[in-house]
Formats: sequence, C-alpha cells, structure tokens
Amino acid sequence: MHTHGPVLLAGGLADVDFITDYFRRLPPLALHGLRGIVFIEVESQFDMSILDVPADIGVHWLVREDIDSGTIEPGLALARAVQLWAQEWITDGGAPCQDPQLMWIGCARTPIVEQMCLHLLHEHEDLHLHHADLI
Repeated sequence: MHTHGPVLLAGGLADVDFITDYFRRLPPLALHGLRGIVFIEVESQFDMSILDVPADIGVHWLVREDIDSGTIEPGLALARAVQLWAQEWITDGGAPCQDPQLMWIGCARTPIVEQMCLHLLHEHEDLHLHHADLI
C-alpha cells in the first residue's frame, strides 16, 4: 500500500485492529505528509473509542443506531460515506486530485459494501482499492 496521496481506510468494528496496525507498521518516513480519513461503522455510540492514528488522519464514527428510525442496514452508512469521499477525491478516469490515493475497505461479507466497491472499481479503473471480498 502506498501513501503518496490521501488515504481512506474504512470498515466496521471488526476491522479496527487491522486499521490501527496498518498505521503502526508504516515506517516513519511514510508517515511524513500522510493525510486521509478513517471511517468506522458501529452499531451504537457505545462502540466508539479513540484510535491511535497519525495526526493528519481524521477518524469518523458512523453509528447505525438512530433514535428516530432505529438501526439502519449494516454497511449502508459506510457505503454512503465512502461514496461521498470518492466523489470529492477521485476525478473522472480514476485520477485523484493531483495525487494517487489508497482505499482499503473492510466490512467483509457485507453485500452493500461489496456492491459499492464493485461500482467504484467499475467507474474508476485505476483506483487503488483493496477489499477482502473482492481482491
């Protein structure tokens, strides 16, 4: 996995260890200038915690539990967040805003996330996307 441009790591609670280990394994030189975002989808606010990530990596917790509407389908909040990120950072043809980027998507065996990953790969052939169920 390269770290030249904005990175996105996204998953569920089961993926938190992989995500934090990814950043711990990077050599110090790779952390210089690294920027990006982590999305973690959880069932409720009680699943949230502090993640050990580099300073320029934002962490956003996506809570499926909604007081008004109950719990939404697993993977839906994550898929929406990743799609919005991709709209901002990826231009036509898969070329990001001046830099290559990395996307790692967890939530293995979640159909809505699998569909979203396939759509992104179809729309952006040069995208550097890793998803356990597809690649």
